[in-house]
This record gives sequence, structure tokens and C-alpha cells, in this order.
Amino acid sequence: MSCPHIVVIGGGTGGLGLAHALHNAGISVSVHERHRVRTERLQGYRVSLNPDGSRALSRCLSARLWQEFLDHCVEADYGDQVLTDTQLRERLRLRAAPRKVVADRSGATNDIQRSTLQTLLASGLEDIVRYDQDFLRYEQLPGGQVRCHFADGSSTTADLVVGADGGRSRVRAQLLPAAKRRDTGMFIVAGKYLLTEERAQNLPAQLRTGITGALEMRGCSLMSMPIRQNKNGGVNDETYQHNPVLFDNTVDYLLWSYNASQSHHPGLAKGADPHALRDLVGTLIADWHPGLRRMVADTHPETISLLPVHTADPVRPWPTSTVTLLGDAIHSMTPFLGLGAGTALRDARLLADRIIEVAHDGRELLAAVGEYEREMLGYGFAAVAASRRASRMFLADNAFARLAFGAASRLLTAFPSLQQKFVNQ
Repeated sequence: MSCPHIVVIGGGTGGLGLAHALHNAGISVSVHERHRVRTERLQGYRVSLNPDGSRALSRCLSARLWQEFLDHCVEADYGDQVLTDTQLRERLRLRAAPRKVVADRSGATNDIQRSTLQTLLASGLEDIVRYDQDFLRYEQLPGGQVRCHFADGSSTTADLVVGADGGRSRVRAQLLPAAKRRDTGMFIVAGKYLLTEERAQNLPAQLRTGITGALEMRGCSLMSMPIRQNKNGGVNDETYQHNPVLFDNTVDYLLWSYNASQSHHPGLAKGADPHALRDLVGTLIADWHPGLRRMVADTHPETISLLPVHTADPVRPWPTSTVTLLGDAIHSMTPFLGLGAGTALRDARLLADRIIEVAHDGRELLAAVGEYEREMLGYGFAAVAASRRASRMFLADNAFARLAFGAASRLLTAFPSLQQKFVNQ
């Protein structure tokens, strides 16, 4: 096979990253995306790419687009990471590492608004991405190619189909019908609290200067993180109230999330309206520290979203074919460690490298795809397991687990040398 044609189903982070890498290498590729405009309510929130994800993205994009990505990265004000009780009484403090100037940002953690990253990834692919293409099914053709069928009656043929269509992947449902996502029984309500100078002074210092996790005994927690973009300019409370979405990529804010176990808060799943979500969280934290209550109560409803938490069950290797998967379509995970986007980009770069070997070095396609799948399953489901462990730490739903965590917190505070081992578990 001299130069295969690749069809990517799904125009999210991983699918567009793969398209850039293949297009830059001169390989024929098309992306088929259901939505012309991304509609997720969480799209205004940040994405944190760890070094693996940043390295992969730098190798997917052209030099110009990589520099544009760096120019749009925001400063996540990590500071010390502090775990507290619901009254903000400190239980564990993990000291922030000294800031380092990193010359090569491709090997660093980089933070960017999700909507900005999506726009950047779509740039330069105008002739490659086909919108309003609702994928229905694929069929294997006698000659080894694959035909994809869409809801509008159209179809397209490929040498390799890549399912990058997210956690509810229709490609995965056909390829691996036994592969399932599990409802963890957890929900996240997330919001953005505008940090003007005046509003910042109304909050406790810890909320303004570092990551805070307030934990309580009923299987819930309230996390917050300052995002500094240093562009507030003339933005004030009155202007923001009229159009909060307009300033998604320019204002400083606190990103907060109320993380709950549905078994303790069954009403949480029913509060899809953002005003109702804010009121519900306010009720659930009515006896918490006033600063936490103020942070939630003064958040504009249009920035509040509800996210049910799902995670993929481990998948065994399957017989390699001319249909494969990447990103959330195969290894969707909880958001608690922020590994999803970076892992999808790692998939994209790895698969692109294998396809380039087919196109340029004459390698056999199925052998190349099989090698990608074996490696991807290893690190992909390691990330799934790590994110699941993190979710359990913050949402332990029984008193014994919380008491055990409290004892561990006191031990780690007394012996700082143990903290790094704890963080790396």
C-alpha cells in the first residue's frame, strides 16, 4: 500500500490532532464531524496537557500552530495544594514546587481554554473536516477497504477508519460491542467565579492563591483553582453579568467543581438547569465555610454545567482490522487528573507515526495498526485506572474511608518527605 486514505470519525481533540499530523506528512485524510459548532457546555473550561500530551501536540501541529497554541496558553495558579474540611480548616498541604523557566514548552504542562484549543485545532483543516456528518455504521468491503455511512445518505470509503467519536462512540459500539463505559455514580457541577480585584478580596486567601479541596464525610468535595489570564482590563461585574461567555478566554477566574456521589445526593442528576444547579449546590453546602458559599452563590449561572462521570472498563486486545479507535472512544476516564485530552493526543501522534511508516516505508497496514493498539491499550488504561483512583479519594462515600484519609493526611503533613510518594501513587 503506497499511500492509504484515512477517515477519522469525530472532530474532537484527538481526531483533529491526528488529522494535522497526517496532513502535514502528506497523507490523505478526512474528518467527519456530527456538529458544525461544538455544543458542550463545558467547552469554555480549561484543558491541562501534561508533558506527554504537550509533546504529542507539538509533533502533530505545524511550527506556526504550535507557537499559536503557546501564545494562547493560560497560567494555572497552582500554588500550594491544600485539602481542608468544609470549614476550610487545613488537613493536608502539598507545597508548590519552585517555578522553573522551561525553554522547551513541548516537555512541560500547558494549560489552555478548551474552546480555544478546539478553534486552533480546526485551523488549517477547512478542506479536510466535513461537518454535519452524523456517522451511522461502517461495512467492510471485499477488497479490504471500509465504507462509512452517514445519516444524510452519503458515504465515504477508506483504507483505515479511526473512531475518535468520544465516550458514546458508535464506531466502538460496532467494532467492540462488549466494550462498555461504566456510570461511576458520581456527578460534577462546575462553574467559573469571576476574579476582579474587588471580588477576589471577598474570598479567603487560600481560594485566591492555590488549589483547594474541601472534603466532607458524605461522599462529596468542593475543589477550586485560580486561572490567571491577566487580561481583565475593563471587565467588571456589571459587564460580566450581561455576557459572561464573551469573556471566557480573557478574564481571571476561579474554576470550581462540586463533586458528589449520586447515592448521597440523588437530586443532583435532575438539576440540569444552571440556575437550579447553582441553587442545589448552595443548599448542599449551606453549613460550609462562608467563602465557599459565596464563591458558588456569586457565580454566573451561564458558566455552570453538570457532568455525569463515566469511565471505561478495561478492554482486552482485539483482532486488528482496518477499523481502530483513539481517545475517549476507547479509554474514556474520569476528569479528576485531567488526563483525557493529553492521552488522546498521545494516541493521535502514535497512530500517525505508524501510518506514516505505512505510507513512506512500505510497512504493512494491519501490522502497524496492531502495534499502535497494543501500546495504546497499555498507557491508555493505566491513565483510566489512575483517574479512577483519584475520583475515589475525593468521593469516598463512607465515614471509615474519610477517617482513614484524615489519618493519612496528618501523617503526610508531619513527614513532608512522604508527600511526593503520595502524589505519585
